[in-house]
Amino acid sequence: MKAQNRYVLLFMDNFSGHELGVQLVGGLDALSNVKIRWLPPNTTSHWQPLDQGIIASFKLHYRRPWIRYMIKQMEKGKNPQKTVTLRHAIG
Repeated sequence: MKAQNRYVLLFMDNFSGHELGVQLVGGLDALSNVKIRWLPPNTTSHWQPLDQGIIASFKLHYRRPWIRYMIKQMEKGKNPQKTVTLRHAIG
């Protein structure tokens, strides 16, 4: 961006990972050609309505296998909260 003399205005919500990412690249001062403007807290769903649909769809597709897993574990007499692995959670 700097070599091409281009400037960017980047709108970001207040998700802590975004703030950490800015810190990891050296903070706001290190981004000479990028200006970051933070959205007000709790407004992401108003500014990014597409997120609502994507998140709802993800939850729907995630919950179905999780409920199946919980039922299978309970039928075996096990606690699904204690038997779940990372592979189960993302698979």
